[in-house]
Amino acid sequence: MNTVDVLIHITPTLDDEARQSTASAIEALPGVSAAYFKKPHLMLARYDHRARAARELLHAVQRQGLEAQLVGL
Repeated sequence: MNTVDVLIHITPTLDDEARQSTASAIEALPGVSAAYFKKPHLMLARYDHRARAARELLHAVQRQGLEAQLVGL
């Protein structure tokens, strides 16, 4: 797998349960090897860029009703 990382800024700041649910939903996507929160509003996701585009991860977060933006690393 050829992995890259993407940082996603999420508003509003999520509580522990919402962070876990969001990270689990992203990790369930094919090509994603890890997703975790560095801060309550910043999620880092590691994925295979040949299998999935960063905007797909962003859209998966947004489909959960959250405002989110990609942050360049």
